[in-house]
Amino acid sequence: MNIKVKNIIKDLDLFKNIYDIIRIVDPITKEVYDTVFSDSYNIDILPPTPNNFCYSFWNRDEVCENCVSTRSLKTGKSYVKIEHNTLSSYLVTTSRVIFNDTPYTLELIREIHETDVITSVNSIDYINIEQKLIDLNHDLVIDSLTKAYNKKFIEERIPYNLEFYKKRNNDFSLILCDIDKFKTVNDTYGHLAGDYILKEFVDIIKDNIRNKNDWIGRYGGDEFIIFLDNSNLESSIKVIEKIRLKIKNTPFHFENNEINITASFGLAKPNKNDSYESIIEKCDKNLYISKENGRDRITY
Repeated sequence: MNIKVKNIIKDLDLFKNIYDIIRIVDPITKEVYDTVFSDSYNIDILPPTPNNFCYSFWNRDEVCENCVSTRSLKTGKSYVKIEHNTLSSYLVTTSRVIFNDTPYTLELIREIHETDVITSVNSIDYINIEQKLIDLNHDLVIDSLTKAYNKKFIEERIPYNLEFYKKRNNDFSLILCDIDKFKTVNDTYGHLAGDYILKEFVDIIKDNIRNKNDWIGRYGGDEFIIFLDNSNLESSIKVIEKIRLKIKNTPFHFENNEINITASFGLAKPNKNDSYESIIEKCDKNLYISKENGRDRITY
């Protein structure tokens, strides 16, 4: 499809006076359809060729954790964030646009490293500023208690994973899990003990998933989503069984109490017709079966 910035922005010169880069992005596949650079910008940094991925500009080989383009697509609102690459820092503004009845994201990018925006944040060297921006964008998608990804991240990342699977057959497994009888922990030992258990629970899962492409997110309460990238059913079951046994066999110590817990898991594989809602529903049904059959087990 021939998506051009000029087809969507009528007065391009006006925008070029404000922004250094203007581009049209598919926020699901992350493909960049067209890019326009201001005259002052070095075009060699990111040649506007077909099938570039938006995160390539940030010198990454994977999707940004805090993807405001996906958020714009979902809500129809505009969002702003500060990003960086090895050269500079940038203010990124995103907005949903409709072209030929198909939604895309318009990304307006402006270099700000040399402006007062950055120097007023911190006068220290650029490497430290870069790390602060990484931390800021990371914190926006992290659950404050458990340090798992938050529900915003889950709702934005899984649709991308589904689309990537449909277009490139990148297989994955999705698992919904929770702590068995977690309310009893809170009622018996108090909510501080419950918070401690949730944090330890997440740490065990993080320690036993395989690589940076696998992740855990807090879906709500004591329910969590585990994403296993490029994982067939057999290997996924092995990973989850290892996690299940580790949780079951770990005594958790809070103050003077030893607390023992188990967890139940509902695993689902995607198909070409799945939406975010349908694959979550499959996980939820399998988790329910695990609960009905005695807990402390995996259903798939």
